[in-house]
Amino acid sequence: MTTGSMETGIVTGSRIAKNKDGSNPRRLLEVIITDPEDTQTVEWTGQPGRDSGISKYDVVLVAAVGETKFAYAADDGVTPEALDKDEHFYSRDAGGDKAAEIILRTNGDIELNGADDFVISYNQLEIILTQLATDLNTNFTAIAAQVPGYTPTPIIIDLTTAKIENVKVNEP
Repeated sequence: MTTGSMETGIVTGSRIAKNKDGSNPRRLLEVIITDPEDTQTVEWTGQPGRDSGISKYDVVLVAAVGETKFAYAADDGVTPEALDKDEHFYSRDAGGDKAAEIILRTNGDIELNGADDFVISYNQLEIILTQLATDLNTNFTAIAAQVPGYTPTPIIIDLTTAKIENVKVNEP
């Protein structure tokens, strides 16, 4: 395998298509290598297990292997924020600003788009609300025994439509 030079380039566009040598779809980038007249198609080879889009104006490191050029590292210009061994994952809007973010903290905390609110345990909430309904129904029945003509309507709490099955958490 012959390795050529490494260059930096600026992404002007991207698409998913088959490269010239393969039958499988790949992320292909249009990259300005040296000047606006030198726009080339290069294959993005990102980290295994992650599929991240590359945005216009991202700076990429391009290496040649034989006749083929690959972009294998990118800088999106967003100010780094991860400290220690925290992991930050984010998407960007059309203007390049962060649109959504997940932060995995080394202490086990997970932050989704900030740390201003909390996730509620569906199972615990269901237990608490079911007990509340039972207590209220018991009190209404006691009141009905003392008030002639009063027939309470039982309170039934059903949270099944609020349950999201494909997102799960463990309580610490």
